[in-house]
Amino acid sequence: MGFSDSDIISLYLEELYWLTSSIKTNTEKIFQDAKVPEKGYVIQVNPEIHSLIKSVIDEAAQLKNMLMPRERIGGESEEERRFRKERGALLTSLFDSIDISEILKDDVRNAMEHFDERLDRLSFTVRKNKWKKDQLIAYNLVISDRTVYSKFPNPIRIYVSTEKKFYLFGLVLDLGKIRDESGKMLEILNKDPRKNKNLDPDGLLLRIPKQTKP
Repeated sequence: MGFSDSDIISLYLEELYWLTSSIKTNTEKIFQDAKVPEKGYVIQVNPEIHSLIKSVIDEAAQLKNMLMPRERIGGESEEERRFRKERGALLTSLFDSIDISEILKDDVRNAMEHFDERLDRLSFTVRKNKWKKDQLIAYNLVISDRTVYSKFPNPIRIYVSTEKKFYLFGLVLDLGKIRDESGKMLEILNKDPRKNKNLDPDGLLLRIPKQTKP
């Protein structure tokens, strides 16, 4: 019996479902809380929205680890490594028919993890008087539209509501695409016969039969 037809795969599918459901829920909460006015513009100081964005980024990173495991983990045997690669290839193949490239992006996640280094780099540039013109820096802001400012600020952390995009230092993450990709992933997972039929993230209690050597 291989990994693909073992009972334990249901745990992996439930984990994928839990992460993907959370990503979709959190992005939709961001869209709801980040106001887009009918007229004029809105500037919000809203750390809660940025906390939700960080949650989406963290959950996407965990999801990517499920689909694309690291090449090698210290201390593991070659057999264990092959098992992880087999598991990753199988889970990734579930989503071959859809595009999940935005969820799998890791440049924004890496910048978030090394936030202090990015901030040091910016601070050092300012200190050395390398900015030739006045510039705005936006930190933990939510704006309804780029036209709020005549020139888009240097984004340490800024979310633009009409675009559904998050800007971090010179990088951008499209949360609208992430919401759409997570929705398609959920549709695929819901159709998999090996997954619990509950349409919400669920808990499982599995009985693993006693293992006997042939």
